[in-house]
Amino acid sequence: MYVYCPHCTRQLKISEAVFASLESLPPEKLLKVQCVHCKQGFQLDRSRVQKESSANREQQPVDMQPQSEESATEQIVNVRSQQQEVRKRERPAAINQEQTGAVRPPMSPDISWLSGGEKVVKQMIKGRPLALLAVPRGGVRDTLVREIDKLNYQVEEATDIDDAIDKIISTPYELVICHSSYEKGGLNVARFHGYVSRLPMNRRHDIFYVLVGEEMKTLYDMQALAYSANLVINDAEVRHIGAFLPKAIEEHREFLQPLLEELRLAGK
Repeated sequence: MYVYCPHCTRQLKISEAVFASLESLPPEKLLKVQCVHCKQGFQLDRSRVQKESSANREQQPVDMQPQSEESATEQIVNVRSQQQEVRKRERPAAINQEQTGAVRPPMSPDISWLSGGEKVVKQMIKGRPLALLAVPRGGVRDTLVREIDKLNYQVEEATDIDDAIDKIISTPYELVICHSSYEKGGLNVARFHGYVSRLPMNRRHDIFYVLVGEEMKTLYDMQALAYSANLVINDAEVRHIGAFLPKAIEEHREFLQPLLEELRLAGK
């Protein structure tokens, strides 16, 4: 036996107990009930239940309980467990990801073209802009110096952390490259990386900040964003930096130019 709620139009199943209550009521009396979905009350008589019970019998709605006017208190049977079952059936499958783990981030880009033999037209940086390297000795340092110099940058190397910070303060570098192993403890506690990340935006906009390291995924924008950098490069792809760094800087400037122009017009 079924009935539809006049408020939310959801179909409800009338239990045998409710139907028995209807049968026992005088003809002029109505049975007050409450919808378990919208929590709104409405009244029923036996003829309405009989009329509406013939539709959609294959569905299994949640039971509805009576609230008899002749009762000392209105009775509503606890149907919490049944409501939970309904919610489980209605919840989309995607919500299960919240129970099983975090949503996966997008995949890092395919960089096989760097070492796949494809011919890449390398661009040169105009002028002779300054570049600062905060990279430990050995490893990829010599490769970085060589490749950045080929791009027409005037390369300066920091002797230690304090020297790197002093250089950033006093010199308008356009390119700053920091290796994740430059300081002990990682980037999360690194003084130099922290200083660059917290630079005022009017100063930070002028610096193209690159992070290099064995844990970096080359050209992965999501990782760069997480570290407040403009570009990330894995140690293995440092030798190919000339193939993508100028293009990345060009795209960065094209993206920023409208914003900087608006700020200039606003006097900021």
